[in-house]
Amino acid sequence: MQAVTDVSFPDAVAERSGHAVADVTRVLAEARVPTSDTVGAPHRLRVTRLAFTGKKAGLLTDDIDFDQEFSSGLWALTSQRNDAGKTSILEIIMWCLRGHPKKLQDDVRAWLHNVRLEGTVDDDPFIVEFDVTEGIPTGSLTCGTDVRPFASDAAFADTLSQFMMERLGFDTFQLWVEGQGVATHRWPSYSTVLY
Repeated sequence: MQAVTDVSFPDAVAERSGHAVADVTRVLAEARVPTSDTVGAPHRLRVTRLAFTGKKAGLLTDDIDFDQEFSSGLWALTSQRNDAGKTSILEIIMWCLRGHPKKLQDDVRAWLHNVRLEGTVDDDPFIVEFDVTEGIPTGSLTCGTDVRPFASDAAFADTLSQFMMERLGFDTFQLWVEGQGVATHRWPSYSTVLY
């Protein structure tokens, strides 16, 4: 068993690689490799309410009026039949948390008139509320006195990405993507774990 020492990460890499500490430090900095062992503070993201209205089009033209509060605990969406809206509810939640509808069907998106999601990051409440006109979201993200308006898909995604990255303490990261090269990843990449 190796004894624990107070040798820094760059010093250990330099020793094992046979390179100068200055060279190792420079290469690690260029590659954006953290050289300290600081641990990030844990954060808690929670959805407390989802409400949306709209009108179905097609064979059934029912009004849509969904409003559900989510208390603490485990929640499940169930139905005895397919096409009841279980996946759509989850996708609307993800749209509100990502600012971008990943798998929300175009017809369901077109049916929506107003969407409101309430939640907390740690103990700070936030609200994402928007109207949908011809499939385009126009609304705001509000957290205390911080109000961030948006009026397009791109602005919505950017607003949620900035907010979540700041509040959850995430940093961007880069990965090699086949056919694209090096790509910088932000909140949408992190948010995939919510699925």
